[in-house]
Amino acid sequence: MIKVKGFKFSGISCGLKKSGKKDLGLISSENICTTHAVFTKNKVVAAPLIIGKEILKKNLVKSIIVNSGNAN
Repeated sequence: MIKVKGFKFSGISCGLKKSGKKDLGLISSENICTTHAVFTKNKVVAAPLIIGKEILKKNLVKSIIVNSGNAN
């Protein structure tokens, strides 16, 4: 894995993929980061989208969690 000054990376297998490969990642920064996101335009949205939008408005993001093997 590439090392980037000021960032830490981690990945685990949490069971999303049947293969047992790593499927959950964490990227963390020592500093607050500039962030952008694209959200669905559907009128019906789940709680994680509502919370995600609120967090981005505060501009205090230092970490993100990324999953693989799960559509939403």
